[in-house]
Amino acid sequence: MRFYFKFLWLLGIFLIFYFLDIKGSSSYISDRVKNALMSAKNSLLDNIQAYFFQAQNIKEFQKERLILEALKLENADLKERLNSIYPLENPKMTYTPTFMTSFISLEDTRSVSLNPITNLEENKIYGLVSHNQAIGIAVLEKGRLNGFLNAHKRCAYSVMIGQNQVLGFIGTNFKQELIVDFIVPSAEINIGDQVLTSGLDGIFGAGVFVGEVSSIEDHYTYKSAVLKNAFLSEAKLLRHVFLSGVKN
Repeated sequence: MRFYFKFLWLLGIFLIFYFLDIKGSSSYISDRVKNALMSAKNSLLDNIQAYFFQAQNIKEFQKERLILEALKLENADLKERLNSIYPLENPKMTYTPTFMTSFISLEDTRSVSLNPITNLEENKIYGLVSHNQAIGIAVLEKGRLNGFLNAHKRCAYSVMIGQNQVLGFIGTNFKQELIVDFIVPSAEINIGDQVLTSGLDGIFGAGVFVGEVSSIEDHYTYKSAVLKNAFLSEAKLLRHVFLSGVKN
């Protein structure tokens, strides 16, 4: 019986936070209060998941820890081999966690408000990453951290395609599909090629997965490639995201 009342109490708090989130525009409550509510909501969800799925989460965390350790070793090895060829003049790209607080507009699910963190520069473009996938960009504008997801008209960053690392820029077409634009017409690209961030624009580090080529379009002076398996808008991936390039 005690467990039943505890569950109802947690469910009631969750529903309050949920409906506040639905109405969570800047005109409904202040950004500071909204961010505090979202932090509490995320903490509550984490506690509920930990309570009901503790054994499963432990197993998943152990698996992720092993993967992380392997990646650390691979990164250390890669850094050493790169240093033997040429010195790394630019610091390693850093990724800092934050979370979505609301959509900027309920009519546009590809622009979101994010919880601002410290050390952000006004009008600088940051990369958005979730689950090891590039999902868009973020810009601090008048003290508010706005995110523009893939296929939004303001979202653009440099990518490379396939084994030949053909360069292009992320954009969108009239069908609101995610595309790689301005590919040189002589470039060799194929359907199924992976598209990764190039790291040349300073927004993302190199090698973050974006999507895969599903079709190729030839234009008069350039090619473009339509992508599949690319992030457009999925609520579970927006709960926790990472900003690239934040200074410590």
